[in-house]
Amino acid sequence: MQVVKDTLGFFIDDYRSHPVRWIVEALAWSGTLVNSILISATVPDIPWMICYPIWILGCIGYAWAQWTRRASLGMFSCLVFAAIDGVGFAKVLLLA
Repeated sequence: MQVVKDTLGFFIDDYRSHPVRWIVEALAWSGTLVNSILISATVPDIPWMICYPIWILGCIGYAWAQWTRRASLGMFSCLVFAAIDGVGFAKVLLLA
């Protein structure tokens, strides 16, 4: 039970340190979860017009959160993922 208590304390401390960042990260995480379920449920006809924007916005949100934490590689990673998926989304738009 101590692990659960420590984990909840960690979430509370993280929220209190920067509530906006915590909310942005929670929304990005929720988007990732929704996308994973949506992709898994719709294979092979994945709705990329829905999934790509959610994923790209999540990556940008995570990048901002990493920037506020001064985590340069985390921020860079998220921006690279957003750029790669931006190219994929552009291709989907061109094919639609």
